[in-house]
Amino acid sequence: EEPEHLNWFHNGSRWTEKFRHVVGVVHTNYLEYAKREEGGGAKEVFLRTVNSLMCSLHCHKVVKLSGAVQDLPRAQTMFVHGVSPRFLEVGDKKWSPKETPPATPCPTKLPKKSRRNKQPPPEKEQLSSASISGEIQEQSRFSKGAYFIGKVLWAKGYSELIDLVHEHGKRKQGGGGECSGSIQMDVYGGGEDLEAVKESSTEKGLKLHFMGPKDHGHDDIHDYKVFVNPSLSDVVATTTAEALAMGKWVVCAEHPSNAFFSSFHNCLTYNTKEGFVQALDKAMASEPHPLSAEERHRLTWEAATERFLDVAEVPEKSMGRGTLASNAVKNHLYGNFAGTEAVRTFVGIPNISENVTGDFTEWAHSFDSPMEQGVC
Repeated sequence: EEPEHLNWFHNGSRWTEKFRHVVGVVHTNYLEYAKREEGGGAKEVFLRTVNSLMCSLHCHKVVKLSGAVQDLPRAQTMFVHGVSPRFLEVGDKKWSPKETPPATPCPTKLPKKSRRNKQPPPEKEQLSSASISGEIQEQSRFSKGAYFIGKVLWAKGYSELIDLVHEHGKRKQGGGGECSGSIQMDVYGGGEDLEAVKESSTEKGLKLHFMGPKDHGHDDIHDYKVFVNPSLSDVVATTTAEALAMGKWVVCAEHPSNAFFSSFHNCLTYNTKEGFVQALDKAMASEPHPLSAEERHRLTWEAATERFLDVAEVPEKSMGRGTLASNAVKNHLYGNFAGTEAVRTFVGIPNISENVTGDFTEWAHSFDSPMEQGVC
């Protein structure tokens, strides 16, 4: 995993020299993160070059999880991740015919109701209730509205989230009705930008409720109907796959990172702010669909493994003699460059020798026989 990253300071023989079949899986968009830093343009160009070189030197084949990743030598795009069975089990239970869905009074924030010993009200009462709310609300299997989950960093989609929710509020302002104006949304996560994100949300008058960090599979998440993921920095968002597995609507950008999910019935994509408003309104006002058998299988690790085995095959002559000789020279030159203390210090790597007391050889040999130390 991450051959373009973990080999930046690899010393010694190339992995393609030690093994006959080396497959690298790329699943992080480091270029997107680099662009957002100071001097991001120059960092992106440098990083793009180094990443390409690392994959060329150390991999016979490269698998990119989505087209959001830069072009790399001998690369092919395929989503080879799956979701934990527990998320699929949540979806199965949610759509079980044994479950009797509660009534849905409003598509934003819905109170929980007991599902036991409840008889449906007479038809006349249903119509009366509908006339008060202005429309007949379909019964819902979900008692909560929309949410977002992710580490609270601006680069992790929070810039887009604040902007889009603000746009949704402006377009709905003055529309009337109980659910008009800025939509209420729960946000799960913690991170160094939390206070700044909260401040920005408050300044714009958004109804974002910050709930703190929580596992995506937690019981509190099960009853949300709509997962909003506006992030453009992900290669593939595992939270999107998990939300689909749990039977929810997913509202996400029309972006290479979401290409695998876009064919799912419950995935609503957008490419403009107006498209986001329309997609979110549709999701809030209607019920998602149960996963088909084919969609459910595509999310499993079994299907991911099948895709990986298909895409990981290496042609018999993937690298000729000229390429092998060229890579040997490049590896030698790059190793001499990256291995210097000046370069390592420049990029923030501490000097190991300064942090080791006593005899260095004795310290290094203490790791030679882990089994003798009772380490498995």
